[in-house]
Amino acid sequence: MTIHQLCLAALNSQCPCGAPPGCPCVCESAHYHYARFAVAAREGRLPVAEFAAVIHDADVFRGFDTLADPAVIA
Repeated sequence: MTIHQLCLAALNSQCPCGAPPGCPCVCESAHYHYARFAVAAREGRLPVAEFAAVIHDADVFRGFDTLADPAVIA
């Protein structure tokens, strides 16, 4: 899929910024929050592999970000 196709797929999902499906994100014009792509992937509108490519190609995650397991930290 092209970036444009991925954006169109994500546009069909609601963004956590409050933008409903079909409406742009509340940010710079023609930009989409990465969280919207995550929602689209969770809803099956975007293949998970494509979501991974989006966040990898955009260098969102550099390999050193961590997720803490709250069950272990508690």
